[in-house]
Amino acid sequence: MYEKKIQQVLATIGLDCTDEQAGKIYRFYEILIEKNKSVNLTRITDFDAFLVKHLLDSLSVYLLKDIIKNSISSLYQSNAKILDLGTGAGFPGIPLAVFFPEASYTLLDSLKKRIAFINEAAADLSITNISPIHARAEELARQNGKRETYHLCLSRAVANLSTLAEYALPFVQTGGYFISYKGGDAKEEIHQAKHAIKELGGKLCTAYEFTLPSTKANNLEVDENINRTLVVIQKTRPTMKKYPRQAGMPSKHPL
Repeated sequence: MYEKKIQQVLATIGLDCTDEQAGKIYRFYEILIEKNKSVNLTRITDFDAFLVKHLLDSLSVYLLKDIIKNSISSLYQSNAKILDLGTGAGFPGIPLAVFFPEASYTLLDSLKKRIAFINEAAADLSITNISPIHARAEELARQNGKRETYHLCLSRAVANLSTLAEYALPFVQTGGYFISYKGGDAKEEIHQAKHAIKELGGKLCTAYEFTLPSTKANNLEVDENINRTLVVIQKTRPTMKKYPRQAGMPSKHPL
């Protein structure tokens, strides 16, 4: 029953889901809820809310396939490197690794307990195309083999776009993309981030607005429609070496 519901929900964005993939996602939900009893990983524990607010939201980048194809083309490439910045409990990295296994994923978070959980979950689910890393973005972005290495950086982290751009764009290679998951009305935040995006070597491509599925249409017990925006930024030139600034500065004093 649960697996069928997962398939029905993902069909709303046109994403096919095999029985095996649905089984992995449901098992991930079980592991997350069990671990959440002892470690604070998520406030979203109801299964229907998990489907919409975690799973479907994470995989919503698939909606860009016909809008800016190049921005998600790396999901299908066997040599592609994708960074999930501020992954938390593994979103969007783990769902993407399940549904787009050709690419390799680095899941980055500054809290050790979250990375420990992701390692446990990946082992249980036999997911081998992810590399969880416990580190601060400001420090990791200066390491050889990490800076300007990734084809795509994704982030559902809660921070303003100027701050996220300073964390993310130093990781992205020229020609690659940074996609930030935002709330429904992100126009003012995007406007305020234009200077930072340009300063960091990026160019705003689009802000794609959409609504996660309604309860009536999909028999989901989620009490509201959820408006979202995917902000797509392309890296057009190398980021200056002075960025990102030292730990804490991007959030305290956004560009």
